[in-house]
Amino acid sequence: MGGDLNYGLLKRGKMQNRLNDLFVRFKVKGFLSIEMPDLVRDALNLVNNEKCFSINDVNHELEELGWGIGIMDHETYGLITALFEKNCPLDVECYIHNR
Repeated sequence: MGGDLNYGLLKRGKMQNRLNDLFVRFKVKGFLSIEMPDLVRDALNLVNNEKCFSINDVNHELEELGWGIGIMDHETYGLITALFEKNCPLDVECYIHNR
């Protein structure tokens, strides 16, 4: 049981680090802290949607949603996809909402 708890804490810590890195990247791009949960949520939904297979696809869709042009770069895209590879989307959503 202790091993499961430690694994859960480690997993949550890695998710928190990735989300913090993602928030920093978006802040550097000029987004306000209040905008970031919605921006991250939209980006996560697009990547999870399976119609956005590339950075260009995600950028196009984010632009269509009104977020601006060229938001996604390789490092930001890598952080978004890493969140889905290692975490349940509901865990990520819960963390973003309670940040």
